[in-house]
Amino acid sequence: LSGGRNGAFISLLIILVMRIYTVSHFNKLNYKKNISIKIKYTAVIVVTLVVFSTITLERQLLSGREVLDFVPYLESYYDISFNTGLVQFIDNSPFSTIYALILRLYYYAFHSLGQFDVILNAQLESSPYYGALTFYAPVKLLNILGFDIITIEQILLQLPNPGTYSTLFGSMYLDFGFIGSLMILMFLTVVYSKNYVKYYYHKKFINFLALIPLTLIFILSPIYSFIELGGVISILIAFTLLVFLVKVFKLH
Repeated sequence: LSGGRNGAFISLLIILVMRIYTVSHFNKLNYKKNISIKIKYTAVIVVTLVVFSTITLERQLLSGREVLDFVPYLESYYDISFNTGLVQFIDNSPFSTIYALILRLYYYAFHSLGQFDVILNAQLESSPYYGALTFYAPVKLLNILGFDIITIEQILLQLPNPGTYSTLFGSMYLDFGFIGSLMILMFLTVVYSKNYVKYYYHKKFINFLALIPLTLIFILSPIYSFIELGGVISILIAFTLLVFLVKVFKLH
């Protein structure tokens, strides 16, 4: 997912996370009803992904390309290899469009795990980047103000497969190294746990606000770094302002 599709997906995910915290779990519904609600939310996410992928596939077909044209592109651009027998089976199947859609979804959901391995084995010139990758937008502003920090464009030139996701830990590893990444993830885990416990027992609005972006960070961590996304800075600023207002006006 990229561009507007990713923004729409994140927006939907925020709504679902808010709904889960305010309805299904913390209102102490019975176990069966709780599971039922979570299954419905999962189904909504899956259907949304299918819809977005179908739109992408339809755009591809309307442009005159074949159903499986994306396979050689991915193989050549990202240095990966799809199973030849599987590709031939899909190509010859009367359900090739459906299978291609599943294959595309599988790639976009799990390619980051393979890219993480690529990142670990790459010899990068300037890594670690000390936050210049994760916080590339603020870095641009700092460079305009006269600082000399490596830019996202320079970093992408060094990466083996620029433009791909490499999980949350992969992005953290590039910025802060192995030990630094573990420390940051431990810190995020502690912050999440404290806010979860406080919200569960005291229902404070400030803890609810903190839980939303923290939950998204962990939910999306096997795919990409939520912190690194371009629009996330504005989301985090909005949540920070909300937390500030909650503290100032003592909202609960």
